[in-house]
Amino acid sequence: VPPNTMTETFERAVRDFAELEPKVLSTDPWILSFDRFLDAEEAESVLKQGEGRFVRSTASGGRKDDEFVPITSEIRTSWTTWCDSKECLADPVMRRVTERVSNVTRVPSANFEFLQLLRYMPCGHAGASDCQFYKRHHDTIPELATMQPGPRVYTFFLYLSDVEEGGGTQFDGGITVYPKAGRALLWPATLEDRPFVSDDRTHHEALPVLKGTKYAGNFWLHQYDYVTAHTNGCTT
Repeated sequence: VPPNTMTETFERAVRDFAELEPKVLSTDPWILSFDRFLDAEEAESVLKQGEGRFVRSTASGGRKDDEFVPITSEIRTSWTTWCDSKECLADPVMRRVTERVSNVTRVPSANFEFLQLLRYMPCGHAGASDCQFYKRHHDTIPELATMQPGPRVYTFFLYLSDVEEGGGTQFDGGITVYPKAGRALLWPATLEDRPFVSDDRTHHEALPVLKGTKYAGNFWLHQYDYVTAHTNGCTT
């Protein structure tokens, strides 16, 4: 992602992908939603990839002895799994969805982290002790900027289920997007003119689910080839 090309990418996404029902939620920073990014069959197929595999989510605890340290954090209480098996990566629907993300963002799929699947169970009220959420955070990991894949430049977020109440994605600027199966969001993690520098305006949080279960998925898109670096053990 060269400097000063993000606006062109977002404008192209709105102009050339009308069938996905794009909507501009913000231009400073850019935030786009797509109300029909996945059809019902695709959303269900992607969701099935996580069946029986969810474990408690972790967050990055920085690096120790030249490796990232995953930590269980009270700011992130969802459950997670990854589409990193041969079966999931070869699945025709997963390949089609990944290619669609690549076409919209103009980032090759080799730069993607494996799809992270998420599950948020409901709680009785927003302050309950059993709520599942991800409090205010940013998707950049500073150490990645000097590693082989480079920084996360974009987040492409897929909603895989409807939620009856709660579960929105809330950005610092006051924009909140609520889950709807097939809906997607795209936003930058870095600055347009300095795509190795974190854009602090795109801090966001996953609000607690109050009724229903939220299923979703993250694609994190890097500046350089992530897949080869990961295969060679250079992303840990």
